[in-house]
Order: sequence, then structure tokens, then C-alpha cells
Amino acid sequence: MNAKIVTCGSEDSGACVGDWAELSPTGDRMIRYCSECMRAVYCCESEDEVQSRQAAGQCVALAS
Repeated sequence: MNAKIVTCGSEDSGACVGDWAELSPTGDRMIRYCSECMRAVYCCESEDEVQSRQAAGQCVALAS
């Protein structure tokens, strides 16, 4: 799956890898783990889902 990280907890520090493929897989194909910000990154399939997860304070990527 290709996805672009949209919101990451480590963006401000510049440590965000910016690449979904470089994040650690989890048991769910739509969630990866970022070792930089130590948070789950959720892969969203729509802009609406991105906005909803961002509003909840979650790290998100948008599937392409």
C-alpha cells in the first residue's frame, strides 16, 4: 500500500520519516507504528477520515 504521511507527532522536530513503508507494521494493515514519535499512524482512505482522525489528535497517512 502506498500512503503519504499527513500528520505526525514528530513533524515539528523534523524526525518524521514521511514514508508509510518505513513505519513498523502492526497487526492491522491500516495502522503502522512510528518509532520517532512513538505513536500509531492510521492510514486513511478519504479526506473525511483524515480530518476526523486529525481532530482526535491521531497521526495519519492518506492512501494513494
